[in-house]
Amino acid sequence: MNVLIASPQLYSAILAKKMQEGEDWNPVYFQTNSSNHDFVKKEFPTAICHNYISAVKGVNPSGINIKKEIVLSTLENIDLDFTIAMSLLDRNDSNSNSFSYKERLSFCHDRLNYWVSIIEQFSIKTILFEEEPHQCSDYILYIVAQHLDIKTILFIRTIADLGIIPSHEFEQPSNKLLQAYAHNIAKLNQKGEIDLDPKLDAYLRKLQGDYTSVLEEHLWDQVDTYQEIFQKGTTYLMIFSKLRKKIQQRLLNFTSANFESDQKEKSRSFSTSNLSYLSFQYYKIKTIVKKKRLYTVYKSMAISPENLTSDYVLCALQYQPEKSTCPLGGKFNDQLLMIKALRESLPNHIKIYVKEHPSQFIYDYARYGEYYRDQAYYASILSIDNVYLIDMRRSIFDLIDHALFVASVTGTICWEAVNRQKSALCFGHSWMAGCEGVHEVLSQDNLTKAIDSILNGNESINLNHVKLFAKTIFDLGFSSAVGGAIQLEHKKITPLANALILEKAIQWLNSNPISDK
Repeated sequence: MNVLIASPQLYSAILAKKMQEGEDWNPVYFQTNSSNHDFVKKEFPTAICHNYISAVKGVNPSGINIKKEIVLSTLENIDLDFTIAMSLLDRNDSNSNSFSYKERLSFCHDRLNYWVSIIEQFSIKTILFEEEPHQCSDYILYIVAQHLDIKTILFIRTIADLGIIPSHEFEQPSNKLLQAYAHNIAKLNQKGEIDLDPKLDAYLRKLQGDYTSVLEEHLWDQVDTYQEIFQKGTTYLMIFSKLRKKIQQRLLNFTSANFESDQKEKSRSFSTSNLSYLSFQYYKIKTIVKKKRLYTVYKSMAISPENLTSDYVLCALQYQPEKSTCPLGGKFNDQLLMIKALRESLPNHIKIYVKEHPSQFIYDYARYGEYYRDQAYYASILSIDNVYLIDMRRSIFDLIDHALFVASVTGTICWEAVNRQKSALCFGHSWMAGCEGVHEVLSQDNLTKAIDSILNGNESINLNHVKLFAKTIFDLGFSSAVGGAIQLEHKKITPLANALILEKAIQWLNSNPISDK
């Protein structure tokens, strides 16, 4: 069975080797970078190696012959609107703001043509993604595979140390996982008690406490900066002093020859853009300055209610651009649409408190140019009747506890809410779908039914059922990393160990459903 590996991680290449030895995989095409290239060339000498950044930018590997035009009948039902695909290109236009609609549409059609040709030429039967595809080229490969009935495998990150969920598609919750969840609830109803692993129990207890206790679990790579900005306050001198030290550390082992960028440059096509490291740092400094100014603007427009006795809904924004909103949020990548939909569905007297995501202001997250947010964006939120921005320094758990319910586009706040027995409206596709208290909102009909149920007092969240959802994922034993070296280091796991876990995850995905006994 010919397989395409749409992941540049070394552990994905090791996984491919394990699947070749133990299953019927024949990996013939790899995305590569400096971490996995040598391994792939040694273990799969005849396979095509496609540099990951080149793939992102639409630069094809040499020696590949592509059809000039695709036969659209082979993709009879595919959506050629490319709304999500073109929105994903925001990730690659952080600094120049020069990626026009016409160029984006042309890029999408070119990638559509390319991936159809590759699948046909190499008789691809399975495609392995490291996670939900959220670069435009990878996403188009994913939707092409769906319409050509090519099997896809991906690994969905959850939260903290719960582990990953192997899946064939991110748009649907895992039926196998939900079956196991229902099985565990049935057993709970018979026994009346839950046997939790001590590590899982400790994490779930943190969710019952103060927000600071869970910060290191949910914002592990931002904790120090979070505290500096929202609790102590920062100056430009403090920020750039830390930035200077980071740049110096990186330059010790850095040469311009090994720097690759997926960003489009002004006056250049995406495929010919080649942002230098110095330009990258220049734009990073500009982004940091913009973040600090943006936070000043936000603070001037936000309120901090003296008490939380009035009826309100807590709506948490997501950092953008990121996969949490695109592609996972679908049409709710436009988070204003979520707020407007809530306002339309709620009684007029119920307030909507909107709180920004911390990463929008945290300067460690300075890869993107922050053009998703400005004063006009926040003003447009406040122009909606009875909607307010909330001070970032206000305790998020305090806000959750007094809200009628919470809402977000796939945000972690939904998980935090149900663990505090508060209903959550999760707009878009999320790993939480199916958990008690979490309403997956994909349409106005979903939204109306969920709000009616909550406001009419028809919901009572059984905390043990929420714990069982976490236990169901945790007990799978797939505590692997998803992503690059930083994720592996955080999980304290080697590429080989990670690959072995993912191999078991695929075996679980391909095995028969659990027994009802």
